[in-house]
Amino acid sequence: MPELNNSPVFHDPEQRRWRRFKRTAQIVGGILSIIFGVLFVSVLVNPVLPALGLSASKILPQAHHIAPPLPTKPTTHHGRKFQNAKTTLHEYLNKNKPVALPAASPLASGKTELIGFYVNWDDTSFTSLKKNLTQLDKLIPEWLHLTDADGTISIDDPSKLKQTLDYIRQQRPDLAIAPLVNNFRSDGLEWEREKLATMLANPVARTNAIKNLLAFVQQNKFAGISIDFENVPPTSQKDLRQFMVELYATFHPLGLEISQSVPLDDASFDYKGLSEVADYLILMAYDEHESESDPGAVASQIWYTQALQKRFAELPSNKYVIAVGSYGYDWQQGKKPAEEITFQDAARLAQEAEEKITLDPASLNPTFNYEDDDGHSHSVWFLNAITTFNEMVTGNRFNPRGYALWRLGSEDPSIWEAFAARTKLDRGAADELKTLQYGYDLDYEGKGEILKVTAEPSNGLRELNYDQSSGLITAEKMVKQPSPYVITRY
Repeated sequence: MPELNNSPVFHDPEQRRWRRFKRTAQIVGGILSIIFGVLFVSVLVNPVLPALGLSASKILPQAHHIAPPLPTKPTTHHGRKFQNAKTTLHEYLNKNKPVALPAASPLASGKTELIGFYVNWDDTSFTSLKKNLTQLDKLIPEWLHLTDADGTISIDDPSKLKQTLDYIRQQRPDLAIAPLVNNFRSDGLEWEREKLATMLANPVARTNAIKNLLAFVQQNKFAGISIDFENVPPTSQKDLRQFMVELYATFHPLGLEISQSVPLDDASFDYKGLSEVADYLILMAYDEHESESDPGAVASQIWYTQALQKRFAELPSNKYVIAVGSYGYDWQQGKKPAEEITFQDAARLAQEAEEKITLDPASLNPTFNYEDDDGHSHSVWFLNAITTFNEMVTGNRFNPRGYALWRLGSEDPSIWEAFAARTKLDRGAADELKTLQYGYDLDYEGKGEILKVTAEPSNGLRELNYDQSSGLITAEKMVKQPSPYVITRY
């Protein structure tokens, strides 16, 4: 039997092995501390994306960019989502000091006004506002709504209102602002027609509403007010006009502007009568097909052109602003209502489904079909920079007061190239629309609280067919889809 070695394995009388072990442990511990520190910070802080203008101050990304569910009743305008309104105008005015914003300044002779609709409930609306602020002549922010039949008006998000005003005062103090008031109920996601009808029929309630609106406009030195009362019962049309008569009589002597959003073609609306008590009417030139209808073009070129011919035959051209849309609907077969989507949503859906977007030759609206993961068939129709270009080509023939965009944040970013060229929409202007940007949304992938930017935006490319005789873009072929920032969660 071999003799056993009794020497101790870990005998280290000079402690050299211990010193090496201690140094190694300290180094490893330091590295692990740094790694866990970085992970901890990553959990708490969003990636900073200055190109999008998104704040990194929130703990985790908010889902405000997601399109809201739509009302279950047909409307003359697409659905909206608000923060729950808990601040009345009376409370707001008592808490806030007046701010110095200018009244509307007259446009240069022959210039076409450009108006942007802004919303609090989508963060991308603020991003779009910051990026395109210099192009706007006026902002109509969706800040107010009727909350009680006695004429009480509330603000849906005072903190967001202040944030927006502070930014505008710093960056574009000359921008005219005319807040919008409507009768949409945020928690029920519906147009409150009965509440509106009761208010309109009551002289005391009408006076109260007008008094509230005037105080808000004067305290903030706004340019005026924009009325967007929808789903109005036919029996309330006379009361609606009486409300506008009293509103106009109060605001106009003070140099405050009055505008009213009206459907493009609705026989129950007294366009001529309403125009007499407003500086201009805003024609909502969209929702030919909407959430409760069958799938179809959101604003076909023929429908749009025929309706404009009817409207401009009734009134002087400077009485109308044409509101163009840049959004769409996703209809699932056998299910209603359709989901309202942004341009970015449409681009993402087509890309994920590997479907090609085509410009329908009959309507000149973009569309595509796809099948979701559960095997359901979908039909998507939307409006983009191409439809805006074509609508302004036709609209310019009627010499309108201007154009408005519904809405900031949901649009095809190329639309601003069309707006910039709206006085000269020729082949050169059409060629500017070949490059596509994805927009203002982010794409989140995976699950978890650790965030990492894994892809940056890249532009897309489309081929266009410009018809010289009509001045319209008649075909669109997607060569490369645009892509957004991709944020991966771990």
